Amino acid sequence: MALYGVKEPPKVTWYHRVTKRAKYWTVRRLNRNLAPGEEKVVMPGQEGLIVKSL
Repeated sequence: MALYGVKEPPKVTWYHRVTKRAKYWTVRRLNRNLAPGEEKVVMPGQEGLIVKSL
């Protein structure tokens, strides 16, 4: 959470519980500019979280 403006923002405390972890996957697309068998990572995946605010 972010607050923007010209005044000093109030302190915010956020409580949450992780309810589930989501694994990332790899998306593959054909790229004829690469050599056969060559792969290029465009953006590495990251583990996701599903949370519940308390």
